[in-house]
Amino acid sequence: MKHSYIPKKQKLVLASCILSCLNFPTFAEDRAVELDELVVVANKQVRPIQEVVGQVSLITAENLEQTQSFDFVDALRYEGNIHMEHAGNRFGATGINIRGMGQNRVAILVDGVPIADQFDIGSYSQANALFPDVAMIQSIEMLNGPASTLYGSDALGGVISIQTWDPFLLSAQGDDDSLYKFKAAYNGSNHGRNLHATGAWQATNSATLLSFTQQDGKGKLNHDSSEAYKDISDWDQQNTQLKWKLNREDGGQFTVAFSAHQKDQSGALQALLGTGRFRNTTTLNYSDQHRQQGFNISHDWLFNNSVEQAMLRIYGNHSEFDQQSHEDRISRGVSTTQNRRFEYQQDTWGFEFNLHQRLETERSSHRLIYGLTYTLNDIEEQRDATQINHNTGQITNNLLGEQFPLRDFPKSKVAEWGLFVHDEIALNDDWTLIPAIRYDHYRMSATNDALFVGEITGIKSSDFSPKLGLLYNISDNSNLYFQYVRGFRAAPFSDVNIALSIPFLNTIAIANPDLKSETSDGYELGFRWFGDDQQLQANYFYTTYQDLIESKAQVGFDPVAQALIFQSINIQEAKIYGAELDYQWQFHPQWQANINLSLTRGENSKTHEHLNSISPAKAVASLQWHDANERWFATLYGVHSRKQSRVNDLDDELFLPPAFTTFDVLLAHHFSPQSQIKLAINNVGNKKYWLWQQVRHFDAQDAVIESLSQPQRNYSLTFQYQW
Repeated sequence: MKHSYIPKKQKLVLASCILSCLNFPTFAEDRAVELDELVVVANKQVRPIQEVVGQVSLITAENLEQTQSFDFVDALRYEGNIHMEHAGNRFGATGINIRGMGQNRVAILVDGVPIADQFDIGSYSQANALFPDVAMIQSIEMLNGPASTLYGSDALGGVISIQTWDPFLLSAQGDDDSLYKFKAAYNGSNHGRNLHATGAWQATNSATLLSFTQQDGKGKLNHDSSEAYKDISDWDQQNTQLKWKLNREDGGQFTVAFSAHQKDQSGALQALLGTGRFRNTTTLNYSDQHRQQGFNISHDWLFNNSVEQAMLRIYGNHSEFDQQSHEDRISRGVSTTQNRRFEYQQDTWGFEFNLHQRLETERSSHRLIYGLTYTLNDIEEQRDATQINHNTGQITNNLLGEQFPLRDFPKSKVAEWGLFVHDEIALNDDWTLIPAIRYDHYRMSATNDALFVGEITGIKSSDFSPKLGLLYNISDNSNLYFQYVRGFRAAPFSDVNIALSIPFLNTIAIANPDLKSETSDGYELGFRWFGDDQQLQANYFYTTYQDLIESKAQVGFDPVAQALIFQSINIQEAKIYGAELDYQWQFHPQWQANINLSLTRGENSKTHEHLNSISPAKAVASLQWHDANERWFATLYGVHSRKQSRVNDLDDELFLPPAFTTFDVLLAHHFSPQSQIKLAINNVGNKKYWLWQQVRHFDAQDAVIESLSQPQRNYSLTFQYQW
């Protein structure tokens, strides 16, 4: 067997990561209660979860395989207070909501690189956040609550940190320092087919990983009672990643990674036909494309003095959407065809530089990290449309009073840089004090052209985001923590400079150059207990928000244009508070039980109206079993959500999902250490239910509600072989 040179310090890091993150090619699939799960997201340094101040959870590659996750929606479906936001059957998942904070308020990082923003304008356009293929994910770390001190403006609601596979760690699972993995799967919830292949191999002191996934499928398999409202969809996507890593003899590392994604989707939105503004529509078809390419170069240095480590990361991403809609209408005997096109493009460039330092004094021990980050985004959007009158043959580019082509916001350039320092001060064996502070500067500039008609303004915004944490070790296996953290989010480009006028719908959206940045003050008190076969984590959080932005709120009426005026505005004050609990119990060598509870409340502090971004209380429970020979595995998941009743709905028109309880059964059999087969029976009771984050913008009488019901009972099958 070949052996690569890995310094002692690096071996310790690798060993820790392997123990906490990997599923070696053995029969064992379940995992006992983990007491040494390691995370980076809370401190930007490797720490056991029990030493972290704040609510942090971890999903490993093993967990993703155990829950038979096909995409990121599946990956998070058993999380208590983390929800995927959706935009219907055409556009699907758009972003992540943590403790009621979503819509680009959660920082989502892939190998330390921020992903593109989400943007939408109307029914025909949606630029979504893009998540990597789950087969390429080594771990997902989730930090609940404000985290601007370490992650800047995007982290007002929390952080999702995704790590793709390390070539050294993956190749170590195979023989002769190489591993090859093949997976074929069928997803019954959307008739999806999945083929995945990965290869990882080591040389003397370097390792390479190459991964490719091909997926295709149909639309979501709605509940059978919604068959008449079923939308039609065909999609096809590919994901690929190439990563090369070098371990230097001095302990440093150098990594180069390239990734690419493309997705094509077409279909027909049948649920909308004959309803509301589509009452005269006979067909509504679409064809969407999404392309993304990116690179990530990082270099880590290790030192033998007080400065222990330095890291430099340079990255770039290009993301583009091209969405086309085709609509046939018959109104008052006139037959028309409307063709619409939405284009959105975002280019991101940036770097991050961190220094880790350890200092010892007579009374305390310090672990410091200093950081400098910079990100530059170039963003542009365009809509175009034509209408053909089949009675007269006339073609026009004026639809509903809008003159196309046009931009809904001007070409925008957003530059953000931040400087932070974070310290962990061990006062003694029992007390640890964690002060930190960050300074952020945000600048948005816009460029005018003939396609944008509206007011243009630039924004400069700066703020400090301090944090103070305190950890007290009650005993060797229990502790208490408290933290205060301030959050900051600069006003987004799309809220500041938006301009939209649809005379036919009597609607005007106007810019708001006076829009203020959002800030928050968050408090959290938590308790952790780690036993030999049990662990308990519980916390209470309370966060106040100042100048929270409500996008495109109705603010008045224009008597000249006879139109409603919409504008993004600041809510003066809001608060979100609640509690979370997680309990795990390995009550038998072959049995493990888990339960997760979350309860969140939110309201406008001035009007005392509920915040509609808050999901109902949720409970997730699981029971895992494996046979004595560790060849057969079974897991039962149960999810219960309370009915949605705490909403701001003055007209009593919103659709409020009822309470629901669903069960999933996951079965697995390992033929050998190399091969396994898995079966999932999802929604065993064939329950008809809805998720609040997918339907919270729809009225109860909207026919599209039926098409947004979650999948009926369905089956998924996965076969995997590795050597």
